[in-house]
Amino acid sequence: MLAVVCTATLFLLWVAFMLFRFLGLPGYLEAAAALLLLAEFVAVLVLGYAPDGDPVHRAAASVASTDVPALGLLLYAIALFYARRAHRTVTTRSRSAR
Repeated sequence: MLAVVCTATLFLLWVAFMLFRFLGLPGYLEAAAALLLLAEFVAVLVLGYAPDGDPVHRAAASVASTDVPALGLLLYAIALFYARRAHRTVTTRSRSAR
């Protein structure tokens, strides 16, 4: 299960990093996606190389399976908020132009 969570997190953060600029979202969201992607990648690397039962292994497992995915979901929620707000602003402007 840990491998599935780590793989999905890496993929979704990579997609966020690639798409946020394309969608016209603020640059700090793209930077946050890149930082979370790097943190997940480092956590997975540490998870793979640290011996089982080691405190570093347990910390990396916690970061890779809980912390970064939760922050990634928060990042997607913030991006959705910005996209919805931008859409609402465009829709309001087009209605007032009529």
